[in-house]
Amino acid sequence: MKTLLASLALALCASAAHATTLATCGASHGYAIFHQGGLVTADLASKDWVDDAITGGTIKLGQDDQGNPDIRVRDATGVDFSYLADGATVRFLFNDGSTYVVFAMFPKADIEIFTFSPGKVTWTQQKFGPQQVVTKTAAYLADCK
Repeated sequence: MKTLLASLALALCASAAHATTLATCGASHGYAIFHQGGLVTADLASKDWVDDAITGGTIKLGQDDQGNPDIRVRDATGVDFSYLADGATVRFLFNDGSTYVVFAMFPKADIEIFTFSPGKVTWTQQKFGPQQVVTKTAAYLADCK
């Protein structure tokens, strides 16, 4: 068991060492339309665009040695995770070395599209289906360095 854990830790460190960070972005702010169900009340679902933010959050766009993208975030609850490690399909739709458009789809019915351009990221999110705690359509903006 110790050998297995050591091997996994070594593999994770090795893959992280070969990743390049293309953009580092701060907290996101934007607007969402919430759909009733899960934790979304009928009152919230009856409203049009609602202010929505991920304060304290971060978004990082990374790329491995083979050119494959990954999105790494710190969410509103302070939890860090990798989209790829969480089972998402992550693909570049466009990449010219300074602007990156990235598609991400999670198996549990969450689709996101990010446009990283110099100094900012804009991104949209579609969360839908009975397995979602919060179903919504949202658009966000964050400053990047």
